[in-house]
Amino acid sequence: CVSDSNLEMGVRDSAALVIATLAESKPKMFGKDDSLLSSVIETLFNLIENSTESAAGALFESNPAWREDLKEDGGAGDDDDDDDNFDSPTETSMAQGTLDMLACELPKKYIFNPVVSRCVTRLTSPHAHHRKAGIACLGVIAEGCAEPLREHLPDVMPH
Repeated sequence: CVSDSNLEMGVRDSAALVIATLAESKPKMFGKDDSLLSSVIETLFNLIENSTESAAGALFESNPAWREDLKEDGGAGDDDDDDDNFDSPTETSMAQGTLDMLACELPKKYIFNPVVSRCVTRLTSPHAHHRKAGIACLGVIAEGCAEPLREHLPDVMPH
């Protein structure tokens, strides 16, 4: 449902919210289901890499809570005309927001390796859109997976 481009973006975003809510309410159950977790992660990566929009800032620009922070700091979002742009989810913002929730809510032993292995694979791809997804997803999980990422940083970013 999240990746079905025939559905309205609001419906797809609601489906992503169901995934995030499941991760928040039943993190161990979600994490232990390798098939479900793998499918969700791969779908999120595919949404980012197949999107023509930039992945930079997508997570922050579509989140109403962060929009308020941007207004207070005098950054983007000061214009009331921009409010419509902030509320509209995009494939990239939806995928990044869902991945962020998974990284923050699921036990690290379940989420870290599947995400990082996909990031590393995509970072070495000759295709720019694969590299975009790899680096964007690595940045998205940085908060939720800070400790294991710090421990494995030389493996993840060898250069």
